[in-house]
Amino acid sequence: MDLISVIVPVYNVENLIERCVKSIIAQTYSNIEIILVDDGSSDSSGLICDKLALSDSRIVVIHKKNSGASAARNVGLDKAKGQYIGFVDSDDYIEPQMYESLLLGLKKQDTDISCTGIIREYLDGRNKHIIRCPSEITVFYSEEIIREILLARYVGSSLCTKLYKRACWENKRLSEGEINEDVKIIFDLYYGKTMVHIANAMYHYISNPKGVTHTLSEKELMVALKNATYFLDMAKSQYPNLMYDAIYYLTDTAKVILMQNEISHESELYKCSKDIFSKHWRVLGWDYRSILLRLHLYHFCKKIMRGK
Repeated sequence: MDLISVIVPVYNVENLIERCVKSIIAQTYSNIEIILVDDGSSDSSGLICDKLALSDSRIVVIHKKNSGASAARNVGLDKAKGQYIGFVDSDDYIEPQMYESLLLGLKKQDTDISCTGIIREYLDGRNKHIIRCPSEITVFYSEEIIREILLARYVGSSLCTKLYKRACWENKRLSEGEINEDVKIIFDLYYGKTMVHIANAMYHYISNPKGVTHTLSEKELMVALKNATYFLDMAKSQYPNLMYDAIYYLTDTAKVILMQNEISHESELYKCSKDIFSKHWRVLGWDYRSILLRLHLYHFCKKIMRGK
């Protein structure tokens, strides 16, 4: 049996890490190694990882100084021995048949990568709904994969919903010390590759209002905007067929930034986002948030919806 290496970056998730790891242990495909990278947790997460490793010989624990999820994943990639590579975030969990299904789909369709849909839910299990999942098995080729990500359709940017042939990661690593690491690598990682979506949702993504994606600083949001600008530059110079998609992604990123309450209207971030949004907002189509922003009503309506 081929070995699958599953990499889990761990940071201050003492209440969630056990559920995550046990969902990987319970996989119907048993030939896996589980690499838990404790990224300098200040709570008991690292100790829980060590305890879990005592119960299953397939678990490898690495303790390192805190330097972010990207660095933790890179450490895991350096350690991985499998012919296939997967990722799971430590506050999420997966269905028992996920890796068996992903490997079967990848081999049957003879692709480089396979992808599953997402079951999005709150921490307490409420509001479960399926996203990023087509109604039938679909194969994407090279630019089509990147287009899916830029347009936020079935594939999505998350590394965690995918199983990769090891060769996909040869001489490739994630950018460290910044957000958007899943997205930043898309041109390098997916161009020239093939991917099958197995048309089944098997990854449980926990939506946490207190999580990092809900508390981004202006500096981090500026990184996201610069990454989106970088994609447009890449499309202009090397991938002209992806120009519209890169403009869409850049405009949507600007829209999300303008939706934030805490950003100063005098900041460079706000001014750049406003210029981009004003120039390209039509590419977003009938997006109600886009329309409300154009009418200067978004934040007003948001306050009403929250009862303020």
